[in-house]
Amino acid sequence: MSSSITAKPSMIDSLPHVEFYDLASRRYMRYIRPHARTWMAGWLLYQASYNRWVTLRMATPTDVARILVAQEKAQRSQERSLLRLSIENES
Repeated sequence: MSSSITAKPSMIDSLPHVEFYDLASRRYMRYIRPHARTWMAGWLLYQASYNRWVTLRMATPTDVARILVAQEKAQRSQERSLLRLSIENES
């Protein structure tokens, strides 16, 4: 059994992150970049219905690769919309 921690949006907004919509879970998510000066560096968070960010799990190398590839493609196409991708649910 894993536990999660919630954080106020203002705290998460100040951290370097990549925001995306996870097609698999149908949730808005953020990947906190590894150089962030916080214990959440490298973690995936999802936005709960009550507008707080909740830790999901540490991002895997596969997660990071998918997020960064999607971000790079969006930047090359100069797309301004939210990234949409699927993150596999790991137990």
